[in-house]
Amino acid sequence: MDNINNKIFKSSKWIWAKKSLDVDDYAEFVASFSSNEEVTIRISSDSVYALYINDELIKFMSCSDYEFYKYVDEFKYQPTQLENILKIQVWHFGDGSSNYVNATHGLIFEIFNSSGLLLVSNENIQSRVMNEYKNGYQKKITQQLGFSYYYDNRENKKEFSNSILVDKKCNFVYRNIHPIKLLDRINTTYINKGDSLIVDLGKEWTGLVDLDIDSDADQEVLISFGEHLIDNKVRRFVGNRDFSVEFYLKKGANKILPPFRRIAGRYLQIYYSKPIKINYLGIRPVMYEHEIIHRKFDDSLLNQIYQTCIHTLEMCMHEHYEDCPWREQSLYVLDSRNQMLCGYYAFKGFEFARHNILLLSKSLKKETGLLSLTAPKGDYDYPIPFFSLAFIKSVSEYVTYSGDYSILEEVKDVLSSIVNTFTKHIDGNNLIPYFKKPFWNFYEWTDGNFGEDVFSAKEIIINKYDLTINAAYVYFVDIYNKLYNQKVDTAKVKKAIKDRFYDEKTGLYFADSLNNRYSQLSLAFTSLIGLSNKEIEKELLKADKSTEASLSTRGFVYDALLDSNSGYKDEIIKDIKNRYKAMLDQGATTFFETEEGASAFGNAGSLCHGWSAMPIYYLNLLIK
Repeated sequence: MDNINNKIFKSSKWIWAKKSLDVDDYAEFVASFSSNEEVTIRISSDSVYALYINDELIKFMSCSDYEFYKYVDEFKYQPTQLENILKIQVWHFGDGSSNYVNATHGLIFEIFNSSGLLLVSNENIQSRVMNEYKNGYQKKITQQLGFSYYYDNRENKKEFSNSILVDKKCNFVYRNIHPIKLLDRINTTYINKGDSLIVDLGKEWTGLVDLDIDSDADQEVLISFGEHLIDNKVRRFVGNRDFSVEFYLKKGANKILPPFRRIAGRYLQIYYSKPIKINYLGIRPVMYEHEIIHRKFDDSLLNQIYQTCIHTLEMCMHEHYEDCPWREQSLYVLDSRNQMLCGYYAFKGFEFARHNILLLSKSLKKETGLLSLTAPKGDYDYPIPFFSLAFIKSVSEYVTYSGDYSILEEVKDVLSSIVNTFTKHIDGNNLIPYFKKPFWNFYEWTDGNFGEDVFSAKEIIINKYDLTINAAYVYFVDIYNKLYNQKVDTAKVKKAIKDRFYDEKTGLYFADSLNNRYSQLSLAFTSLIGLSNKEIEKELLKADKSTEASLSTRGFVYDALLDSNSGYKDEIIKDIKNRYKAMLDQGATTFFETEEGASAFGNAGSLCHGWSAMPIYYLNLLIK
């Protein structure tokens, strides 16, 4: 069922509501069907849909996909009555983000049982523009995440008419993963601030805003969300980001659960102008359906670290793995590689990892020969060469843990393109030079390693070599050779690395050809390709001269130490305990993007980031 099939829908048509906008618009579709036996429902949309039967929310999903690789959800439903009312609401973004490629709005569905088709989408389906949402508002939370919303709970006219047909040509593929689930309400505590109220969720959560408020009058309210408090307030604005959603409450009871936009954090702050009574306000958790593989250690600190890592992973997995649920919710190669590797030990099953790998593979751009920054990627795109190389390891690890060799053929052309792109980039010095725009020479968020020139308005011509990308090329291409029984020669690059970067005075290797600096990450890859020595091992164990590897890439340092067969197990466990205890001591309920925490990136650092769950893998590897 993974193979693309354009005949999934038998006689259904793409439809939309009349008088709709093209950007940030909402539509609702209603119909009825008769069946008291189990039915099968197939559905696809652009962009996010919520499906109700008899006013019960049954399914909700987004379209992090491509028109040429369009996801279809198929699921069973057992009606509790003969006559059933179907309601499908769709929010069309119409503006690209790190999770969405802009496409024409639309909905397509069909319902059938053992007797045949019961209902299909066509122009006879009744639909309307959902005027309870502010259509065309276009208020962005972040560039990566996309739009926020404004919900008006006052009485609105609901005038339905026949749907219009939409010209969309998609190649359909079944999603083939477990559903995301809406969990029960969590306990919250409230802190009254006069003109506002702060909601403490107790720990980091991601999900839907769940609102049950009695208002003394019609009024606008704004809810900001965040991962921590500053000056006893939730930060709404961070640079040009706006972490808020808005509601217009009617006088009296207001029970609202908008099904489209997941938000994340530990705190909410609601601002109001007239008296309200909060019966409940919080984030209703949304999680990918999964089963945890439980693990316990004799050390209580390791147990706390491990369980916090599990919760970090859970907050970052929905339609795909996400880097951080608060700021981006984006699928990156390196982030998801860490998450998948941990997931093999944390959760049962491999279908979710497979889904992520295939979606990432579809982001390959012919123009660059490499994967996009995120998958999907809708607007500006800065492909990261290092991440494309790391994708080779993601595939290799998936095959190792799942035993599913069939995926190798499915992604063969993609991996071949990545390797060929790098091989062609090797110059007369047998080295891979610095990539020019639009590429982003990013490795990790540490000094000298995050390719800051990509954000410059002007092209900056830099004639230099980075050790990391050259050593990583040797390391990852050797994995590719083993996967596909290929013979891509890396020996010349390996020799050129030693000739160009080795510093005889220190016994280390310079991180680049222009600066006399060292990087733990660069040294880790140098060690992993067999160019290690005692000085490098010392530097990997304790960074006296080099820039330390960050949480995202520290695993490569651990791998290099373990590969040296020098008995560094205890030192690695100690390093994990020290770094992660420091976050726990700051009150962490999920682990940070970087050890700097919230103050990173101009106070935009995330306190929940999937790539930081790596202790799951190493604690399972080192403690039997």
